[in-house]
Amino acid sequence: MLMVHGILREVMLCVGVFRDSAGRFLKGYSCNLGNYSIMHAIIHGLNIATMNGYQNLVVESDSAAAVKFITHGCSPAHLCAPLIQDIRNLAAHLQQILWRHSLCEANSVVDLLFKKGQDLPLGLHLLDRAPTPARGY
Repeated sequence: MLMVHGILREVMLCVGVFRDSAGRFLKGYSCNLGNYSIMHAIIHGLNIATMNGYQNLVVESDSAAAVKFITHGCSPAHLCAPLIQDIRNLAAHLQQILWRHSLCEANSVVDLLFKKGQDLPLGLHLLDRAPTPARGY
């Protein structure tokens, strides 16, 4: 499962957590993207999934609009159309992928990554261990 969360204030921060079918932490990431969108956060997550050989994904995003665009498409003239196509191309390399809307606050690891990631410099930060409040990362 890949859970993606993003927000735009002055910059875009995205986080994701990969879990196996039993819910165990596999890998996490936090990325300060600067001025980007949730679509870029999903693209980062799909690239990481591919690099790690994850073939069956449930992708959860806190953006209902992003999930709708990915699952139902958008006008070719829409600003996100090229990103949606990139996401679909990456998803085509996976054996199975399901898309769901889910609030980040429902997952404590994603919520913690998001809160801690706001202090990170620009760039991608991969995690091989689940973060804990006491350990930070």
